[in-house]
Amino acid sequence: MRKWRSFSIIILFIFVRNAYASPNDFDNYFQQGLQAANAHKQQAQNAFNQFNPKNTFDQYTANPQESHYYEGVKQEKTHIKEEALAHSEESDVAKDIEKAH
Repeated sequence: MRKWRSFSIIILFIFVRNAYASPNDFDNYFQQGLQAANAHKQQAQNAFNQFNPKNTFDQYTANPQESHYYEGVKQEKTHIKEEALAHSEESDVAKDIEKAH
């Protein structure tokens, strides 16, 4: 019984000692985390800078037909609703959707 008690006290001492790490340990771990975060940030920035949509998307174009719908963030109104309704009258898909409902 006494051996178990001594063993328990030793184990408890080890856990308590490890729980209270020195300030230098915290600083070192913080610096390591900061370095890892900066490395990941740089890796993401490099991937973004090297991305070329023409290599990824088959029908990519820098100036699509739909770009005239966007006239800036403060744009009051677009004609997209009217154009959508006009095209829906011509579209077989739109006609099928109307029939389904």
